[in-house]
Amino acid sequence: MYKKLTITSLGKVGLGKAISKVSLLGSTGAIQYSQDEHALSVTCPPSMPFATAVAFRID
Repeated sequence: MYKKLTITSLGKVGLGKAISKVSLLGSTGAIQYSQDEHALSVTCPPSMPFATAVAFRID
């Protein structure tokens, strides 16, 4: 099952711009994400490289 993270402070209104890329540090796979006016939603891959601590790079 895929988990979805929603970050309301990174919506287009709150951030003031569009996000161009989201990546998971330590992983080479593509990360699915969407950004609307109110939030950034990130779909986590089924296999995360680290179960207890992860970091996303958001460009």
